[in-house]
Amino acid sequence: MEHAIRSVTIHYQTADIIPAPYSHHISFTATVNSKQELQTSFRIEYLDREELTEEEIESEGFTGDDDFAWEGTLAPAWTAQITRLLSRTDYHRAGRQPAESENWITVEGEADSVFSGSPRNHEEWEYLSQELMQAVYETARLEAPLRITYLKLEKDGSDRLDISVLFATRSIETLLSRPAGKKNGTLNWDTLNPVLKLIYTGDFLPEKAIQREPRQPGRYLEIGDGLWYELGVSLVNPPGNHRFLSHIEKTLDGLLNN
Repeated sequence: MEHAIRSVTIHYQTADIIPAPYSHHISFTATVNSKQELQTSFRIEYLDREELTEEEIESEGFTGDDDFAWEGTLAPAWTAQITRLLSRTDYHRAGRQPAESENWITVEGEADSVFSGSPRNHEEWEYLSQELMQAVYETARLEAPLRITYLKLEKDGSDRLDISVLFATRSIETLLSRPAGKKNGTLNWDTLNPVLKLIYTGDFLPEKAIQREPRQPGRYLEIGDGLWYELGVSLVNPPGNHRFLSHIEKTLDGLLNN
């Protein structure tokens, strides 16, 4: 049974084996206002960087100051999602210590009653934490929405699907372009995780990718980096997974016909 939340605090920290500059701690605190929005205070702090030089940090794609704090409002869709997740959450016994290889997460707050602890379904809460962080970055205009394009070029025509993943509103917008015309649509948010996980399972070869929108027949993906990856040429089966290309093609063709 779902119980509407009044407040929630999530603390997330990477596992002890995660080295700097990647190791970090996230703090997310929110109360629910009269519009069912989340009045949010967010902070991410990167850990254990004292012994790294600025050059070493930058070589891993970071800067010397990646800590970030923000206060603002997140959409009611996130209130509803946290409420749903709480309804199927129970907690480890008090005092349990995480394994060295385990990311650590705790949840506390108030719904019909006070709740607090380390959730047993920690992978779901970990994924939610990453989604909430992306929602904060978008709302704060620190990052743009994720955009993915699937282009299916054939001699007698082409199909193109532009997907915009809007974490700020927890929504997915699509634009399907075919010779007969264009059609706007949406995708269910729950389709996002398996599709993204499948896409990023592939072995991307930037040195073989195309820098301009392709014109030759083939199936292509553009994942926001400005490069077009052709299935079977610059996007290939990862080691040990010979079914990836057939699976990704089937999945993306399915989205075209959604």
